[in-house]
Amino acid sequence: MLRTVANTPKDVVSALPGASTHGILAASLCLDTSEDLKTWARLFPSRADVRAVMPICWPEAYQALLPAGARDILKAQKARFAKDWALFAPRFPSVSSDEYLYLWLLVNTRTFYYKNAAGAGGKSDENMALQPIADLFNHLPGDHCEAAFVPGEGFRFTANRAYAAGEELYVCYGAHGNDTLLVEYGFSLPGELNAWDEIALFDFLAPLFSAKQRILLKEAGFWGRYALDRNSACYRTQTALRLLCIRPDAWLDVVAGDRDEDMDREVVDARWRTELRKIRAEVKAMSIHVDTSRFATFSDKDVVGATAMRLLSQRWAQILELIDLELERLENPDDDDS
Repeated sequence: MLRTVANTPKDVVSALPGASTHGILAASLCLDTSEDLKTWARLFPSRADVRAVMPICWPEAYQALLPAGARDILKAQKARFAKDWALFAPRFPSVSSDEYLYLWLLVNTRTFYYKNAAGAGGKSDENMALQPIADLFNHLPGDHCEAAFVPGEGFRFTANRAYAAGEELYVCYGAHGNDTLLVEYGFSLPGELNAWDEIALFDFLAPLFSAKQRILLKEAGFWGRYALDRNSACYRTQTALRLLCIRPDAWLDVVAGDRDEDMDREVVDARWRTELRKIRAEVKAMSIHVDTSRFATFSDKDVVGATAMRLLSQRWAQILELIDLELERLENPDDDDS
């Protein structure tokens, strides 16, 4: 049966005025003593497993080793949790912060989005639901199993092909890069399996711009949100880099559509190649630092430390791969089929 705000006990909902759907669903798990939940809970990952893979549970020293994009996502996640916990804690003081966080994270990683009876759609917080058993599907980009909400029935999963006995079926959680997957779900995917992966570039590029250039970028709507994916640097990144290469008046003409971007492509690509090599050096240094720490001696009891460093090592290696792909394109433009 679906677990939604609509079928959450009224005393729980009324005790948490203004709470998010996420917070209410977490509260309902905390306070539910039914046999149904006990049966379902046998399938939950252990508290130790959740603490090991979810960055929000890591010591700050490990969180500080996350790439900038993941740190931004984690900051927002911490704010969501803090708001939900602040509402829950004074009303249910018998539940510890650790217990609430564990169940809050189960909701975070195991909910589906659905259309309600009134026909409201969209990926809205109000459309969050938990469905036992269906939450066992793992994520993989692409078409594997289609998940559709059927009113009165729940979620129906339809495979895209015949599967052999013992073969795992996947669903796609959404178009998520590995920073999002790591922070929100506790894992990341190898680069070749995640076409949506990208690197947040703002922290690397922001120091390059003068105060006047920053004002110009802000006024034109091109300050921030710079990224590199498996195909190229985003348009915002390319536009910002162009300001480092040509006069401000010429740059404004490009933004206005009065100057052909191709006129400056070679000089912009050359500057980008130079900066990207510097970024690669920083990323490589961080990757080496993480790997050195990873292979340091952990005690047998330090599961969190060993797991965190393994996940961090994987993430920095993925970032390095994306940078190398872009450098290959820049250094061998004739090989680019795009």
